[in-house]
Amino acid sequence: MLYETLSIEEDTNRYRKFIKLPLFRNASRTLRQQETDAGGLTPAEVWTEVENLLSEMRTIMPEDREVMVAQMVGNVKRRVRSIRRDGEEVQRTEDEINRTVTCIFYCLALVFEATSKDANSNPHNDLLDAMVEEMIRMNNPVLEPLHAGIKADGTKFESREGHELIEENDPMVVEDEWSENLNRLIDYYADRVWRMVKLERKDAFNSFWEKVKANSQLSATLRKKCNVKGDEHKELGFDYNAKCIFNIYGMLYRMDFFVGSIKGETPLAKQVTGHYDKDTGDEVFARYEYFKHDQAGTLPQFSGMPKDVENIIVELIKTILKH
Repeated sequence: MLYETLSIEEDTNRYRKFIKLPLFRNASRTLRQQETDAGGLTPAEVWTEVENLLSEMRTIMPEDREVMVAQMVGNVKRRVRSIRRDGEEVQRTEDEINRTVTCIFYCLALVFEATSKDANSNPHNDLLDAMVEEMIRMNNPVLEPLHAGIKADGTKFESREGHELIEENDPMVVEDEWSENLNRLIDYYADRVWRMVKLERKDAFNSFWEKVKANSQLSATLRKKCNVKGDEHKELGFDYNAKCIFNIYGMLYRMDFFVGSIKGETPLAKQVTGHYDKDTGDEVFARYEYFKHDQAGTLPQFSGMPKDVENIIVELIKTILKH
C-alpha cells in the first residue's frame, strides 16, 4: 500500500483550513519539527488522517470504538509503510512508520481529550486509554518531544490571545451542512407520507424519525457509504444516495404503520422466524425479513442498502415496535 502525499497547492489549502482550529494551531509547529522535517507527513497531512479516523470512528458503535483502536493503528501503519512525494517512492523503516502513526494518534487523542475540561468526567476516557496504550506499545521517541512541544505552544497561544482553554465539540457528534441536509430529506419524506400513517401509529412514527435524525452514527455511515447521486433528489439539493432513507418507509409499510399495509400477523411471523415474542419485538424482525424477501424482485434498490445502515435502522425500529 502506497501513501500518496498532497500536492503543494492542496497541502497549503488544507493548512489554511486547519489553522482555524485551535488544536491544529497548537500542534502544527511541533508536527513540522518532529515529523515533516524528518521526512514524514506534513502537519496538514497528519490532520487529514486525524479527520479520516474521526469519520471512521463515527460509524462504529460507541461500545466497540475502544477495541477498534488497535485495528485502526494497524491499518494506518500499512498505509504509511511507503510514501510517494513529488513522484519519488520511499520505503520507510519501522521507526519512521511508528513515528508517523504516533503523531497521528497523539493528535487524534488531543481531539477527544479537548471535549471536557475535567479529565475525570471525559466520556471518551476508555477510548483515550486505548490510544495511549497503543502509543506506549510503539515506544517511539517522538512521543515525549511531541507532547512537550504541543503543550508549550498551546500555553503560549492561550496566554498571548488572552483566553482560557475551552471545551471543543464532541467529535463523535456530527453537526454540519451534511446533517442539516439529511434531516431536511427525512422531513421531506415524513411530510409526504404523514397522511397515510395510521392514527394510532402517528406518535410512534414521529418518535422514530426523531431518533433517526438524532443518530450521529447513522448520519456518519450514510455520508461515508452512500455517495451515489440521485436525480430524484435534485430539488432538495441533496447530492447523496437518499434511497436508504426512502426505503425505510417500505420497511415501515410492511410493519403495519400505514393505512392499507399488510399486517404481518403472528402466523406469518412464525412462518418466517419460527417463533414470536411480543415482549422482545421478534415480530418486528419477522415482518422486516418478510418484506426483504417479498420485495427483492420489485424493489432491487432496497437490497443495496449498506448492511451497517440496515442494522442501525432495525435497532431504531425495534425501540418503538416492542409494544
